[in-house]
Order: sequence, then C-alpha cells, then structure tokens
Amino acid sequence: MSSRLLELPRELRDMIYEFVLVRDVIPIQRAAAALGYIPEESRNRCPEFYRQVTLTYPLRKTCAHRRTWAIPRFDLRVSSSRYDPRDLPTDVQMTYQLEDDYDVPWAYKFDLRLLQTSRQIYEEAREVFYSKNLFSFTDTEAIPTAFAFLCDRPAESLKLISAMEITFDEGSNMIGTTGAHYPIQAKSTDSLVLRYAYHCFPDLCTLLSTPRMQLRRLNLTINSLSQHFVNSLNHHYISAPSSIAASVSWETQKMRSSRPWVASWVQPLLKVKNLEFLEINWTFDRPEACRMADTLSLMKRHMLGEKCNKQTTRACPSENPGFEFTIHYRVVMPDETPADCELSREDLLQSKKDSDDELSKETGLTAWRRHIRDTLDDSGCL
Repeated sequence: MSSRLLELPRELRDMIYEFVLVRDVIPIQRAAAALGYIPEESRNRCPEFYRQVTLTYPLRKTCAHRRTWAIPRFDLRVSSSRYDPRDLPTDVQMTYQLEDDYDVPWAYKFDLRLLQTSRQIYEEAREVFYSKNLFSFTDTEAIPTAFAFLCDRPAESLKLISAMEITFDEGSNMIGTTGAHYPIQAKSTDSLVLRYAYHCFPDLCTLLSTPRMQLRRLNLTINSLSQHFVNSLNHHYISAPSSIAASVSWETQKMRSSRPWVASWVQPLLKVKNLEFLEINWTFDRPEACRMADTLSLMKRHMLGEKCNKQTTRACPSENPGFEFTIHYRVVMPDETPADCELSREDLLQSKKDSDDELSKETGLTAWRRHIRDTLDDSGCL
C-alpha cells in the first residue's frame, strides 16, 4: 500500500494525510501505568485497590518507552480505607494515551497506523499530524500529562506542534497533598493554587517558551470552583457575598495589597510569548472578579506577539483578534438564589455601547454583568 501511495503526487498525498490524521481536537488523557512494576505479593494483599485504580484510570495499551510520573495515593480518586496503609503503595505511576474514541462515528475515528507504513510516509505525514492538530489536555492532571507527552516527542516533531489546549484546576491548597500543587504554600494559608501540577508546571511553561517549540495558539481553561450554593429553603449556608459591594469588599480584604491582583501561579506561564492566538475560558464562583481580570490582562500583555496585541486593542467585536476569553461565573442574588452567567469578550465589547440611562436601571444579573464588564475594561482586557 505504501508504494502505491508514494506514486501519487505530493499534493494528493498531503490531502490523504490530512483526511486521515487531522481532527478538530486530539485529546490526550492520563492513565495508570502498567502495574507490573508492583510485586505480585503486594497486589494480592489489596486486590480491590488495584482493581479500582485500573478501572478509574484504564490503560488500553502498554508502551514500554512512554514517560511516567508518580501521583501520591492520597490524591487518587480511589478508596483505600479498607486496607492496612502499610500494604498500600505510597505512589501510583501514571502515563498518557490518546483518549478512547469508542463513541465517535466510524468515519471520524482516529488511526495512527498510517505513520507506521514507511519511513518516507512517516516523515511526510508527521508534519501534517503535528502542525495541523490541536492537542488537548483536559484531565484533572492535565499539566503533568501535557509535560510527559511533549517530553516524549522527537525534536523534529516537537517543533511542529502549533496549537494546544490545557485545563488548569485552580483551588484551595488545603485539598490534596502539599507537593501536588503550584506554588507550594503552607496549608494554613488556604491559598488559591494550581492543583495536581506535581512540580511539572514551571518545566512545562519553560518547554513551551523555548525555541524547541513554535507554539502559535494556546487555549486555556481555568476551573476555579469551590463554593456550594443552595437556596436557603434547603437550610444550607450561602458562603458567597450576595451583593456587588459585598463582593468587592470581600476581595479587597482577602488580597491585602494594592492592585494589580494576579493569580499566584501565573509567573511561569508569562515566559510563553509571541503567541498568535490566546483563548481563555475561566469558570469561577469566588467573588474575585478583579483578580481574574488583572490576571487576564497580564497574560494578554506578556503572551501575545506585539502585532497581535496591537490588533486586539483595535479590534471590533466582529473581527477575529489574537485574544479571546469567555467568563463563566456564578453569583448569589439577594434572595440567596444562585445564578450562572456566561460572558464572552465579544458580548462585553458589544455591551459597552449601552447608554448610561439604560445602565442606571440595571438590577440583578444585569448589574453583575456591568460590574464584570467594567472590571475587565479597567484592567485592559477589552
């Protein structure tokens, strides 16, 4: 088959490579590495634990030369309380794999076997595969998964990767083991950190910023959810401020310094520069709109190429600037009813055309919308 394929003109071969190897997204997920490194005697003492690890983090195919990293047992979503802690492993080795596409229509299924047909086809098809796909890492342990995947790429392949999507899990450092987060801070501080980064975050940012890669597009999803909102009829406590003034006051007291207020983890990421496109989806339920806006503004200024930054500044809502964001937030209304909202940069740019008379009448969710818009505008995000 490979010889007949090579008889075609290169333009036709590239079209075939693109049809077979290019998808909207190439999802990469973490999985438990093969458990063969654990002595059989140890596995037999707590078989249910290892069975749950295998079911929760299934590995479809063992790859001997694939990078692994260790996750402390306490960070796994696997129950181990029924066993003597002395019989359980301190860590479990994790690795990465292509996400299973069992529910994808047959015509869209993904198959890499074309890359294995011959050296020439591999060299030609590799360029299409790495340069035209967006590689996505959205698991809880997305940061170490992405770092391991990139470290295993040959230098020629690594330099071809142009687009990535990564999910950041932001939350209190009181959850999970101390070494799981970035930056590492005393648990008594109850600080917002990147969870489940496992010392990989600075190294990942460094790799993305080096000449070894030529990343042009980066999509970031930041999940910063912690509160549990329920109506008072359910006799539960609403832990978030229920007015804009209370929200601003809460954030000011929490930060204890002058603005800008930025995320504690953002500095390593700012080494990634000269992107052509930066898209951020930020989901939060904490009353920290100023911190979110200041962080977005800092990322925009440092990570986009100079040309894209100027274009974004002049961009109209209908244009396609180098910087886009969508804010998903949850607020508590005065009657203690939680409400979910979503605003894109385009929505907010359009709303700036509203007249002052219209804005003066805003109440409820519309007032929160204006507050978010003004906060982002003051920070330079619009």
